[in-house]
Amino acid sequence: MGRIKHIIARDKLHKTPITNPSELPSTIDYPVFCLRHLSSKFCLTKCNKDEVYGFAHTLRILSQQSWSIIISKRVKGFEKIRNPRSMKEAMPKELTEDLPIIAFRFDGKKKVVGCRDGCIFHIIWLDPKFQLYDHGS
Repeated sequence: MGRIKHIIARDKLHKTPITNPSELPSTIDYPVFCLRHLSSKFCLTKCNKDEVYGFAHTLRILSQQSWSIIISKRVKGFEKIRNPRSMKEAMPKELTEDLPIIAFRFDGKKKVVGCRDGCIFHIIWLDPKFQLYDHGS
């Protein structure tokens, strides 16, 4: 929450409200997580208590890294979904199809799946039962 307050505080200094997440400064290299588009079929309510804790813990760890480190070091379980058409659920209409779909591990090998738009990572699906797409064998 401290990072969000920091952005809001800086915004008040400049007296320019940030109404659109894409207006965030392009110099931000750490992930800002957005849950607005989280699917009702693949969401936190489908997770047990340990999975919810693992999800929160993963976001905490990732929020301390820069995007360049996350991508270059290939954070454990980080993968780009090469075939978005293999997804069993469609991308939300508010997000463009050209955004890369990315998955991270949480609570073991379970997946957080979403798309990156600049510094913002839109979390769209939580896939603890590996039902969203073909994870391979």
